[in-house]
Amino acid sequence: MPSYEETNAAIAAACDIARQALGPLQQAHDQLDQARGALLSVVEESARADAEQAITHWSRAMEEAVTAMQGVSLGVQTAESHAAGT
Repeated sequence: MPSYEETNAAIAAACDIARQALGPLQQAHDQLDQARGALLSVVEESARADAEQAITHWSRAMEEAVTAMQGVSLGVQTAESHAAGT
C-alpha cells in the first residue's frame, strides 16, 4: 500500500496532468468563437440561414468545451479534497 506522501504525490501529479488539458480546451472554445464571428461577418443577411447550421454546431461544441473544462476542474477539486483528507 502506498504511503500518505506517495498517494498525495500521485494525486498532485494527476491533477497537474488534468490541468494541462484546460488550456487546449479554452483555446478550442476561443477559436470556435472566432470562427463564428468570422462567418457571421461575411455572410449577408439573405444567406445567413445557410450559415446557421455551422454556427449551431460550433456553438454546441463551445458549450461542450465549457462542460469539459468544468468537469476537469471538478475532478481536480475532488482529487485535491481527497488528498487533503488522506
